[in-house]
Amino acid sequence: MKIKNKFNQSFGELEAVIMDILWELNTVCVRDVLKELEKKREIAYTTVMTVMTRLYNKGILKRKLDKSGAYIYRPTQDKQLFLANTSKKAIKNFIKEFGEVA
Repeated sequence: MKIKNKFNQSFGELEAVIMDILWELNTVCVRDVLKELEKKREIAYTTVMTVMTRLYNKGILKRKLDKSGAYIYRPTQDKQLFLANTSKKAIKNFIKEFGEVA
């Protein structure tokens, strides 16, 4: 899944894979996501942590500290709602950019 628009709502390939894991598991720490990703490829813990922090900074994930001091992440929206909202934004931007031709 690669979702892009010009208004800072874009997923790179790794972001999309991580979001699919989050939408499936709902509440995870970085290590949980790392375990899932390592089933298919080698990847560094710090890479996963960086991507999840970026998704948090974009407002796509929310997080809180658990007792151990690790962040626990959750999506801000379920997948269907996220895709619906992203589609609406894309359509509005398309119409705004191309007007009557669209």
